Amino acid sequence: MERETSEKHELFSFLVQLEKKELVGFQRFLDAGMVKKHQKASDFIKIVLRVYPNWDHRDLKDAGLVKHLFSGTGTLKSLRRLRSEILALLREYLIYLELREQESQKNILWLQALLKRQHFQRFVKDRGKAAERLAKIKGIESMIYWEGFQLLDLHRRFLAYQVAPKEAVDFHPYFDSLDQYWLIEKLRYACLSALQSNVKESTVNNRSIFLLEAVEQQLSSSEIYQRTPLIQLYFILWLVFQQDRIELLFSSLIPLLKKEAQQISLEDRKDVSIMAQSLIIKRINVGHKADYYRAELFKWYQAMVELKLIYEGEHLPHQRFKNIASIALQVGEFEWVDSFIKDHLSAVPLEERASVKDFILGAKFYYQEQYEACVNLLEGRIHLPNDFYLYDIYTLLARSYYYLTDYEGLEKVASRVRNKLANDRRTSLAHKEGYRNFFSHFVKLMRLKEEYDQPRGSFNPSKTKELITGVEENTQVIHRNWLVQELTKLGS
Repeated sequence: MERETSEKHELFSFLVQLEKKELVGFQRFLDAGMVKKHQKASDFIKIVLRVYPNWDHRDLKDAGLVKHLFSGTGTLKSLRRLRSEILALLREYLIYLELREQESQKNILWLQALLKRQHFQRFVKDRGKAAERLAKIKGIESMIYWEGFQLLDLHRRFLAYQVAPKEAVDFHPYFDSLDQYWLIEKLRYACLSALQSNVKESTVNNRSIFLLEAVEQQLSSSEIYQRTPLIQLYFILWLVFQQDRIELLFSSLIPLLKKEAQQISLEDRKDVSIMAQSLIIKRINVGHKADYYRAELFKWYQAMVELKLIYEGEHLPHQRFKNIASIALQVGEFEWVDSFIKDHLSAVPLEERASVKDFILGAKFYYQEQYEACVNLLEGRIHLPNDFYLYDIYTLLARSYYYLTDYEGLEKVASRVRNKLANDRRTSLAHKEGYRNFFSHFVKLMRLKEEYDQPRGSFNPSKTKELITGVEENTQVIHRNWLVQELTKLGS
Protein backbone atom coordinates (compact mmCIF):
# COMPACT_ATOMS: atom_id res chain seq x y z
CA MET A 1 0.00 0.00 0.00
CA GLU A 2 2.88 2.33 0.83
CA ARG A 3 4.49 1.71 -2.56
CA GLU A 4 1.18 2.32 -4.35
CA THR A 5 0.73 5.63 -2.54
CA SER A 6 4.30 6.62 -3.39
CA GLU A 7 3.84 5.86 -7.10
CA LYS A 8 0.59 7.80 -7.17
CA HIS A 9 2.21 10.79 -5.49
CA GLU A 10 5.21 10.77 -7.85
CA LEU A 11 3.02 10.48 -10.95
CA PHE A 12 0.72 13.33 -9.92
CA SER A 13 3.65 15.48 -8.79
CA PHE A 14 4.80 15.37 -12.44
CA LEU A 15 1.35 15.82 -13.95
CA VAL A 16 0.36 18.87 -11.90
CA GLN A 17 3.43 20.72 -13.21
CA LEU A 18 2.41 20.22 -16.85
CA GLU A 19 0.38 22.81 -18.70
CA LYS A 20 -2.68 21.59 -20.55
CA LYS A 21 -0.95 21.85 -23.92
CA GLU A 22 1.87 19.67 -22.57
CA LEU A 23 -0.63 17.07 -21.39
CA VAL A 24 -2.20 17.12 -24.86
CA GLY A 25 1.30 16.64 -26.25
CA PHE A 26 1.83 13.68 -23.92
CA GLN A 27 -1.37 12.06 -25.17
CA ARG A 28 -0.23 12.53 -28.78
CA PHE A 29 3.17 11.13 -27.80
CA LEU A 30 1.42 8.01 -26.49
CA ASP A 31 -0.85 7.69 -29.55
CA ALA A 32 1.99 8.19 -32.04
CA GLY A 33 4.34 5.46 -33.20
CA MET A 34 7.16 6.81 -31.04
CA VAL A 35 6.41 4.35 -28.25
CA LYS A 36 4.65 1.01 -28.04
CA LYS A 37 0.86 1.39 -28.10
CA HIS A 38 -0.43 2.14 -24.61
CA GLN A 39 -4.19 2.47 -24.87
CA LYS A 40 -4.87 2.43 -21.12
CA ALA A 41 -2.25 5.13 -20.54
CA SER A 42 -3.79 7.25 -23.29
CA ASP A 43 -7.25 6.76 -21.76
CA PHE A 44 -5.89 7.82 -18.37
CA ILE A 45 -4.56 11.11 -19.81
CA LYS A 46 -7.92 11.72 -21.50
CA ILE A 47 -9.59 11.50 -18.09
CA VAL A 48 -7.01 13.93 -16.66
CA LEU A 49 -7.61 16.36 -19.53
CA ARG A 50 -11.36 16.17 -19.07
CA VAL A 51 -11.19 17.37 -15.45
CA TYR A 52 -8.02 19.53 -15.72
CA PRO A 53 -6.99 21.38 -13.57
CA ASN A 54 -9.22 19.88 -10.83
CA TRP A 55 -6.78 17.30 -9.41
CA ASP A 56 -9.19 16.45 -6.60
CA HIS A 57 -11.98 15.40 -8.97
CA ARG A 58 -13.68 12.12 -8.07
CA ASP A 59 -12.77 10.62 -11.48
CA LEU A 60 -9.08 10.82 -10.44
CA LYS A 61 -9.66 8.90 -7.21
CA ASP A 62 -8.75 5.23 -7.20
CA ALA A 63 -12.35 4.03 -7.43
CA GLY A 64 -13.15 6.43 -10.27
CA LEU A 65 -10.10 5.41 -12.29
CA VAL A 66 -10.79 1.68 -11.86
CA LYS A 67 -14.37 2.25 -13.00
CA HIS A 68 -13.43 4.26 -16.11
CA LEU A 69 -10.29 2.38 -17.17
CA PHE A 70 -11.19 -1.21 -16.33
CA SER A 71 -14.99 -1.08 -16.63
CA GLY A 72 -15.23 -1.86 -12.93
CA THR A 73 -13.59 -5.28 -13.31
CA GLY A 74 -10.05 -4.14 -12.49
CA THR A 75 -8.32 -4.00 -9.13
CA LEU A 76 -6.10 -1.55 -7.33
CA LYS A 77 -3.17 -3.80 -8.26
CA SER A 78 -3.84 -3.33 -11.98
CA LEU A 79 -4.21 0.43 -11.41
CA ARG A 80 -0.88 0.46 -9.60
CA ARG A 81 0.82 -1.26 -12.55
CA LEU A 82 -0.75 1.28 -14.91
CA ARG A 83 0.50 4.19 -12.80
CA SER A 84 4.01 2.76 -12.83
CA GLU A 85 3.82 2.34 -16.62
CA ILE A 86 2.55 5.92 -17.12
CA LEU A 87 5.29 7.28 -14.88
CA ALA A 88 7.94 5.54 -17.02
CA LEU A 89 6.31 6.87 -20.21
CA LEU A 90 6.10 10.36 -18.74
CA ARG A 91 9.82 10.30 -18.06
CA GLU A 92 10.41 9.33 -21.69
CA TYR A 93 8.16 12.19 -22.81
CA LEU A 94 9.95 14.77 -20.64
CA ILE A 95 13.31 13.60 -22.01
CA TYR A 96 11.86 13.89 -25.52
CA LEU A 97 10.79 17.49 -24.77
CA GLU A 98 14.26 18.36 -23.49
CA LEU A 99 15.93 16.89 -26.57
CA ARG A 100 13.53 18.74 -28.82
CA GLU A 101 14.73 21.97 -27.20
CA GLN A 102 18.42 21.07 -27.64
CA GLU A 103 19.21 20.75 -31.32
CA SER A 104 22.93 20.27 -30.65
CA GLN A 105 22.45 17.20 -28.46
CA LYS A 106 20.14 15.65 -31.04
CA ASN A 107 22.91 16.11 -33.59
CA ILE A 108 25.49 14.50 -31.31
CA LEU A 109 23.22 11.52 -30.57
CA TRP A 110 22.50 11.12 -34.29
CA LEU A 111 26.21 11.16 -35.18
CA GLN A 112 26.93 8.62 -32.44
CA ALA A 113 24.24 6.36 -33.90
CA LEU A 114 25.74 6.68 -37.39
CA LEU A 115 29.18 5.75 -36.10
CA LYS A 116 27.83 2.81 -34.13
CA ARG A 117 26.17 1.46 -37.28
CA GLN A 118 29.20 2.41 -39.42
CA HIS A 119 27.30 4.67 -41.82
CA PHE A 120 30.54 6.55 -42.51
CA GLN A 121 29.50 8.44 -45.64
CA ARG A 122 26.43 9.90 -43.97
CA PHE A 123 28.47 10.57 -40.80
CA VAL A 124 31.04 12.68 -42.68
CA LYS A 125 28.29 14.66 -44.40
CA ASP A 126 26.20 15.34 -41.27
CA ARG A 127 29.20 16.05 -39.06
CA GLY A 128 30.31 18.66 -41.59
CA LYS A 129 26.88 20.29 -41.43
CA ALA A 130 26.97 20.33 -37.62
CA ALA A 131 30.43 21.92 -37.62
CA GLU A 132 29.30 24.60 -40.10
CA ARG A 133 26.24 25.38 -37.98
CA LEU A 134 28.41 25.63 -34.87
CA ALA A 135 30.80 28.06 -36.57
CA LYS A 136 27.92 30.41 -37.49
CA ILE A 137 26.44 30.66 -33.98
CA LYS A 138 26.52 34.16 -32.49
CA GLY A 139 26.38 34.80 -28.79
CA ILE A 140 28.79 32.06 -27.76
CA GLU A 141 28.32 30.29 -24.43
CA SER A 142 30.39 27.60 -22.78
CA MET A 143 28.28 24.74 -24.19
CA ILE A 144 29.41 25.76 -27.68
CA TYR A 145 32.96 24.77 -26.75
CA TRP A 146 31.69 21.53 -25.23
CA GLU A 147 29.80 20.71 -28.41
CA GLY A 148 32.93 21.56 -30.41
CA PHE A 149 34.91 19.07 -28.34
CA GLN A 150 32.21 16.40 -28.85
CA LEU A 151 32.35 16.88 -32.64
CA LEU A 152 36.13 16.63 -32.58
CA ASP A 153 35.98 13.49 -30.46
CA LEU A 154 33.46 11.91 -32.83
CA HIS A 155 35.88 12.63 -35.67
CA ARG A 156 38.66 10.87 -33.73
CA ARG A 157 36.40 7.84 -33.25
CA PHE A 158 35.52 7.92 -36.94
CA LEU A 159 39.23 7.77 -37.84
CA ALA A 160 39.64 4.77 -35.57
CA TYR A 161 37.13 2.86 -37.72
CA GLN A 162 39.08 3.39 -40.95
CA VAL A 163 41.09 0.47 -42.34
CA ALA A 164 43.30 2.69 -44.50
CA PRO A 165 46.33 4.37 -42.88
CA LYS A 166 45.04 6.88 -40.40
CA GLU A 167 45.76 10.57 -40.83
CA ALA A 168 47.67 12.16 -38.00
CA VAL A 169 45.40 13.45 -35.28
CA ASP A 170 46.17 16.94 -33.98
CA PHE A 171 44.99 16.98 -30.38
CA HIS A 172 45.50 20.72 -29.84
CA PRO A 173 41.93 21.62 -30.94
CA TYR A 174 40.58 18.99 -28.53
CA PHE A 175 42.46 20.48 -25.60
CA ASP A 176 41.60 24.04 -26.65
CA SER A 177 37.88 23.25 -26.69
CA LEU A 178 38.06 21.46 -23.34
CA ASP A 179 40.14 24.26 -21.80
CA GLN A 180 37.72 26.92 -22.97
CA TYR A 181 34.72 25.02 -21.63
CA TRP A 182 36.48 24.17 -18.35
CA LEU A 183 37.76 27.71 -17.73
CA ILE A 184 34.40 29.35 -18.45
CA GLU A 185 32.50 26.99 -16.16
CA LYS A 186 35.17 27.19 -13.45
CA LEU A 187 35.12 31.00 -13.46
CA ARG A 188 31.33 31.16 -13.68
CA TYR A 189 30.85 29.03 -10.58
CA ALA A 190 33.70 30.79 -8.80
CA CYS A 191 31.88 34.11 -9.38
CA LEU A 192 28.59 32.66 -8.16
CA SER A 193 30.30 31.33 -5.04
CA ALA A 194 32.09 34.63 -4.47
CA LEU A 195 28.77 36.47 -4.81
CA GLN A 196 27.20 34.15 -2.24
CA SER A 197 30.13 34.73 0.10
CA ASN A 198 29.77 38.50 -0.31
CA VAL A 199 26.02 38.48 0.20
CA LYS A 200 25.89 35.96 3.04
CA GLU A 201 29.27 36.93 4.52
CA SER A 202 30.45 33.34 4.26
CA THR A 203 33.97 32.31 5.25
CA VAL A 204 34.29 29.74 2.46
CA ASN A 205 37.72 29.78 0.81
CA ASN A 206 36.73 30.15 -2.84
CA ARG A 207 40.29 30.21 -4.11
CA SER A 208 40.94 26.82 -2.55
CA ILE A 209 37.70 25.23 -3.76
CA PHE A 210 37.99 26.40 -7.35
CA LEU A 211 41.78 26.11 -7.69
CA LEU A 212 41.86 29.75 -8.75
CA GLU A 213 45.65 30.01 -8.36
CA ALA A 214 46.03 27.42 -11.12
CA VAL A 215 43.41 29.15 -13.25
CA GLU A 216 45.09 32.55 -12.92
CA GLN A 217 48.46 31.05 -13.86
CA GLN A 218 46.94 29.34 -16.88
CA LEU A 219 45.23 32.53 -18.04
CA SER A 220 48.33 34.67 -17.64
CA SER A 221 50.32 32.45 -20.03
CA SER A 222 47.59 31.32 -22.43
CA GLU A 223 46.40 32.70 -25.76
CA ILE A 224 42.97 31.24 -25.05
CA TYR A 225 42.25 34.11 -22.67
CA GLN A 226 43.02 36.71 -25.32
CA ARG A 227 40.76 35.16 -27.96
CA THR A 228 37.84 34.05 -25.78
CA PRO A 229 35.68 37.02 -24.70
CA LEU A 230 33.56 34.84 -22.41
CA ILE A 231 36.62 33.83 -20.36
CA GLN A 232 37.66 37.49 -20.14
CA LEU A 233 34.16 38.45 -19.00
CA TYR A 234 34.04 36.03 -16.06
CA PHE A 235 37.69 36.57 -15.13
CA ILE A 236 37.17 40.34 -14.83
CA LEU A 237 34.07 39.73 -12.72
CA TRP A 238 36.05 37.33 -10.54
CA LEU A 239 38.68 40.03 -9.95
CA VAL A 240 35.92 42.46 -8.98
CA PHE A 241 34.69 40.02 -6.33
CA GLN A 242 38.09 38.85 -5.16
CA GLN A 243 39.82 42.24 -4.97
CA ASP A 244 36.70 44.38 -4.36
CA ARG A 245 37.62 46.52 -7.37
CA ILE A 246 34.25 47.96 -8.40
CA GLU A 247 36.02 50.28 -10.85
CA LEU A 248 36.82 47.27 -13.08
CA LEU A 249 33.11 47.01 -13.89
CA PHE A 250 33.32 50.32 -15.74
CA SER A 251 36.91 50.35 -16.98
CA SER A 252 37.01 46.77 -18.28
CA LEU A 253 33.77 44.82 -18.06
CA ILE A 254 31.30 47.23 -19.68
CA PRO A 255 33.66 48.03 -22.62
CA LEU A 256 34.03 44.27 -23.15
CA LEU A 257 30.25 43.79 -23.11
CA LYS A 258 29.87 46.54 -25.71
CA LYS A 259 32.72 45.38 -27.92
CA GLU A 260 31.95 41.65 -27.88
CA ALA A 261 28.14 41.72 -27.62
CA GLN A 262 27.79 39.41 -30.62
CA GLN A 263 30.32 36.93 -29.22
CA ILE A 264 28.76 36.58 -25.76
CA SER A 265 25.37 34.97 -25.31
CA LEU A 266 22.49 37.05 -23.96
CA GLU A 267 22.17 34.60 -21.06
CA ASP A 268 25.78 35.16 -19.97
CA ARG A 269 25.51 38.94 -20.38
CA LYS A 270 22.42 38.96 -18.14
CA ASP A 271 24.04 36.65 -15.58
CA VAL A 272 27.04 38.97 -15.29
CA SER A 273 24.76 42.00 -15.05
CA ILE A 274 22.76 40.48 -12.18
CA MET A 275 25.87 39.34 -10.29
CA ALA A 276 27.55 42.75 -10.62
CA GLN A 277 24.51 44.72 -9.46
CA SER A 278 23.95 42.30 -6.57
CA LEU A 279 27.47 43.02 -5.32
CA ILE A 280 26.95 46.80 -5.50
CA ILE A 281 23.56 46.54 -3.74
CA LYS A 282 25.24 44.56 -0.97
CA ARG A 283 27.74 47.39 -0.54
CA ILE A 284 24.88 49.90 -0.30
CA ASN A 285 23.04 47.82 2.29
CA VAL A 286 26.15 47.47 4.45
CA GLY A 287 26.08 51.25 4.79
CA HIS A 288 29.76 52.09 4.30
CA LYS A 289 30.24 54.62 1.48
CA ALA A 290 26.59 54.03 0.56
CA ASP A 291 26.32 57.27 -1.45
CA TYR A 292 29.34 56.28 -3.51
CA TYR A 293 28.01 52.79 -4.24
CA ARG A 294 24.54 54.16 -5.00
CA ALA A 295 26.09 56.39 -7.68
CA GLU A 296 28.03 53.40 -9.02
CA LEU A 297 24.84 51.33 -9.18
CA PHE A 298 23.14 54.10 -11.16
CA LYS A 299 26.07 54.12 -13.61
CA TRP A 300 25.75 50.34 -13.91
CA TYR A 301 22.00 50.58 -14.58
CA GLN A 302 22.65 53.25 -17.22
CA ALA A 303 25.01 50.88 -19.01
CA MET A 304 22.54 47.99 -18.77
CA VAL A 305 19.79 50.17 -20.26
CA GLU A 306 22.11 51.14 -23.11
CA LEU A 307 23.05 47.49 -23.70
CA LYS A 308 19.35 46.46 -23.58
CA LEU A 309 20.01 43.94 -20.81
CA ILE A 310 17.06 45.06 -18.68
CA TYR A 311 14.45 43.36 -20.85
CA GLU A 312 12.99 39.86 -20.69
CA GLY A 313 12.05 39.26 -24.30
CA GLU A 314 9.95 42.27 -25.29
CA HIS A 315 8.90 43.10 -21.73
CA LEU A 316 10.49 45.00 -18.88
CA PRO A 317 9.57 43.49 -15.46
CA HIS A 318 7.86 46.09 -13.27
CA GLN A 319 10.13 45.39 -10.29
CA ARG A 320 13.24 46.00 -12.39
CA PHE A 321 11.75 49.22 -13.79
CA LYS A 322 11.00 50.37 -10.23
CA ASN A 323 14.50 49.52 -8.95
CA ILE A 324 16.27 51.35 -11.78
CA ALA A 325 14.11 54.47 -11.50
CA SER A 326 14.35 54.49 -7.69
CA ILE A 327 18.15 54.45 -7.70
CA ALA A 328 18.19 57.25 -10.29
CA LEU A 329 15.92 59.35 -8.05
CA GLN A 330 18.12 58.70 -5.02
CA VAL A 331 21.12 60.19 -6.83
CA GLY A 332 19.08 63.15 -8.09
CA GLU A 333 18.84 62.18 -11.77
CA PHE A 334 15.29 63.51 -12.19
CA GLU A 335 15.53 64.37 -15.91
CA TRP A 336 17.01 60.93 -16.61
CA VAL A 337 14.04 59.34 -14.83
CA ASP A 338 11.62 61.37 -16.99
CA SER A 339 13.37 60.08 -20.12
CA PHE A 340 13.44 56.53 -18.75
CA ILE A 341 9.69 56.61 -18.14
CA LYS A 342 9.06 58.04 -21.61
CA ASP A 343 11.25 55.47 -23.39
CA HIS A 344 10.64 52.29 -21.39
CA LEU A 345 7.36 52.42 -19.43
CA SER A 346 5.46 51.06 -22.46
CA ALA A 347 7.45 47.81 -22.12
CA VAL A 348 6.11 47.19 -18.59
CA PRO A 349 3.08 44.80 -18.68
CA LEU A 350 -0.12 46.81 -19.07
CA GLU A 351 -1.78 45.62 -15.85
CA GLU A 352 1.14 46.97 -13.78
CA ARG A 353 2.02 50.06 -15.79
CA ALA A 354 -0.14 52.72 -14.07
CA SER A 355 0.81 51.60 -10.56
CA VAL A 356 4.52 51.61 -11.32
CA LYS A 357 4.30 55.07 -12.88
CA ASP A 358 2.40 56.49 -9.89
CA PHE A 359 4.90 54.97 -7.46
CA ILE A 360 7.86 56.49 -9.33
CA LEU A 361 6.17 59.90 -9.53
CA GLY A 362 5.41 59.76 -5.79
CA ALA A 363 9.03 58.86 -5.06
CA LYS A 364 10.15 61.71 -7.33
CA PHE A 365 8.07 64.17 -5.27
CA TYR A 366 9.76 62.88 -2.11
CA TYR A 367 13.31 63.22 -3.44
CA GLN A 368 12.46 66.70 -4.74
CA GLU A 369 11.33 67.54 -1.19
CA GLN A 370 7.69 68.02 -2.25
CA TYR A 371 6.45 66.02 0.71
CA GLU A 372 2.79 67.04 0.62
CA ALA A 373 2.56 66.07 -3.06
CA CYS A 374 4.21 62.73 -2.22
CA VAL A 375 1.67 62.02 0.55
CA ASN A 376 -1.30 63.05 -1.62
CA LEU A 377 -0.22 60.74 -4.44
CA LEU A 378 0.82 57.67 -2.44
CA GLU A 379 -1.91 57.56 0.20
CA GLY A 380 -4.22 54.82 -1.05
CA ARG A 381 -4.09 55.56 -4.77
CA ILE A 382 -1.89 52.77 -6.06
CA HIS A 383 -2.98 49.22 -6.92
CA LEU A 384 0.06 47.27 -5.79
CA PRO A 385 1.64 44.48 -7.88
CA ASN A 386 3.30 43.06 -4.73
CA ASP A 387 4.06 43.75 -1.07
CA PHE A 388 7.45 45.35 -1.72
CA TYR A 389 5.64 48.35 -3.17
CA LEU A 390 3.54 48.62 -0.02
CA TYR A 391 6.57 48.59 2.29
CA ASP A 392 8.42 51.08 0.10
CA ILE A 393 5.35 53.35 0.04
CA TYR A 394 5.18 53.15 3.84
CA THR A 395 8.83 54.22 4.19
CA LEU A 396 8.31 57.14 1.76
CA LEU A 397 5.14 58.22 3.59
CA ALA A 398 6.75 57.91 7.02
CA ARG A 399 9.73 60.07 6.04
CA SER A 400 7.45 62.59 4.34
CA TYR A 401 5.30 62.88 7.49
CA TYR A 402 8.49 63.26 9.52
CA TYR A 403 9.65 66.24 7.45
CA LEU A 404 6.13 67.70 7.61
CA THR A 405 6.24 67.23 11.42
CA ASP A 406 2.95 65.36 11.10
CA TYR A 407 3.62 62.88 13.90
CA GLU A 408 0.02 61.67 13.95
CA GLY A 409 0.28 60.63 10.28
CA LEU A 410 3.63 59.00 11.02
CA GLU A 411 2.13 57.01 13.93
CA LYS A 412 -0.64 55.76 11.67
CA VAL A 413 1.87 54.57 9.06
CA ALA A 414 3.96 52.83 11.73
CA SER A 415 0.83 51.08 13.03
CA ARG A 416 -0.14 49.90 9.54
CA VAL A 417 3.36 48.54 9.01
CA ARG A 418 3.27 46.61 12.29
CA ASN A 419 -0.08 45.05 11.35
CA LYS A 420 1.13 44.20 7.85
CA LEU A 421 4.36 42.59 9.11
CA ALA A 422 2.45 40.52 11.67
CA ASN A 423 0.19 39.02 8.98
CA ASP A 424 2.61 38.88 6.04
CA ARG A 425 3.34 35.28 5.01
CA ARG A 426 4.80 36.03 1.57
CA THR A 427 7.72 38.40 2.13
CA SER A 428 11.00 36.80 3.20
CA LEU A 429 11.99 36.90 6.87
CA ALA A 430 15.13 38.91 6.08
CA HIS A 431 13.22 41.62 4.22
CA LYS A 432 10.56 41.81 6.93
CA GLU A 433 13.26 42.12 9.56
CA GLY A 434 14.83 45.02 7.66
CA TYR A 435 11.55 46.94 7.52
CA ARG A 436 10.64 46.03 11.12
CA ASN A 437 13.97 47.35 12.43
CA PHE A 438 13.68 50.53 10.36
CA PHE A 439 10.31 51.43 11.82
CA SER A 440 11.42 50.45 15.31
CA HIS A 441 14.33 52.89 15.11
CA PHE A 442 12.16 55.43 13.29
CA VAL A 443 9.62 55.61 16.12
CA LYS A 444 12.48 56.30 18.56
CA LEU A 445 13.76 59.00 16.22
CA MET A 446 10.28 60.52 16.12
CA ARG A 447 10.08 60.60 19.92
CA LEU A 448 13.43 62.38 20.11
CA LYS A 449 12.33 64.85 17.44
CA GLU A 450 9.15 65.62 19.40
CA GLU A 451 11.26 66.32 22.49
CA TYR A 452 13.63 68.45 20.41
CA ASP A 453 10.74 70.55 19.02
CA GLN A 454 9.29 71.32 22.46
CA PRO A 455 10.28 74.84 23.65
CA ARG A 456 11.09 73.55 27.13
CA GLY A 457 11.39 69.87 26.35
CA SER A 458 13.57 67.35 28.09
CA PHE A 459 15.68 66.66 24.99
CA ASN A 460 18.96 64.92 25.80
CA PRO A 461 21.53 64.90 22.93
CA SER A 462 23.27 61.85 24.42
CA LYS A 463 20.21 59.77 23.55
CA THR A 464 20.93 60.34 19.87
CA LYS A 465 24.41 58.83 20.25
CA GLU A 466 22.93 55.72 21.85
CA LEU A 467 20.40 55.37 19.05
CA ILE A 468 23.04 55.96 16.34
CA THR A 469 25.13 53.16 17.85
CA GLY A 470 22.09 50.87 17.85
CA VAL A 471 21.36 51.65 14.19
CA GLU A 472 24.96 51.17 13.06
CA GLU A 473 25.31 47.87 14.91
CA ASN A 474 22.10 46.49 13.42
CA THR A 475 23.00 44.50 10.30
CA GLN A 476 19.39 44.22 9.09
CA VAL A 477 17.87 47.67 8.77
CA ILE A 478 16.92 49.49 5.59
CA HIS A 479 17.68 53.21 5.05
CA ARG A 480 20.38 53.00 7.73
CA ASN A 481 22.20 56.06 6.37
CA TRP A 482 19.04 58.17 6.45
CA LEU A 483 18.40 57.27 10.10
CA VAL A 484 21.99 58.07 11.08
CA GLN A 485 21.84 61.34 9.12
CA GLU A 486 18.69 62.55 10.88
CA LEU A 487 19.91 61.44 14.30
CA THR A 488 23.20 63.26 13.73
CA LYS A 489 21.29 66.46 12.93
CA LEU A 490 19.42 66.24 16.22
CA GLY A 491 22.56 65.50 18.19
CA SER A 492 24.42 68.48 16.79
